[in-house]
Amino acid sequence: MKISGYTDFFSKIFSVRKIIKCIYYFILILLILIHQKVNANGDRFIKYLNRLSLINVITNPVEYNNKKIVVTGYFKINTRTPRLYVIKDFAEYNINENSIKIFFDKKFTFRIDGKNKKLKDFNSKYVIVSGTFNSSKMTLCKCTDIFE
Repeated sequence: MKISGYTDFFSKIFSVRKIIKCIYYFILILLILIHQKVNANGDRFIKYLNRLSLINVITNPVEYNNKKIVVTGYFKINTRTPRLYVIKDFAEYNINENSIKIFFDKKFTFRIDGKNKKLKDFNSKYVIVSGTFNSSKMTLCKCTDIFE
């Protein structure tokens, strides 16, 4: 009788372990699929993790010259060119020393959640922008992405 009691006890333990193991593999497969979906969208999530401070770019422009960078700031389209400001107050009072110019292709459109967005849709908002920085002109050229 004791032997059958032990076998019942061990069979219950092993069945619980099997269930936990199945749940573990299910979660692991789910995480792999999520990771593949992020990579299929052009690694946009990974780009966000490598953001620079706009203040660092403005104060040390030579360090970032001709490098692809990702920065966050307040986006404002002025009469001449779009600019990325450190904070909203600088944009409202046109303090351009605390900003960088941004150049996109004239036909720039970006698709978010299945909707086409244009550059003017990002006006007067905090955004994340990626592009190649030119220290001599204090511009972010060849911009490829902009996000709210």
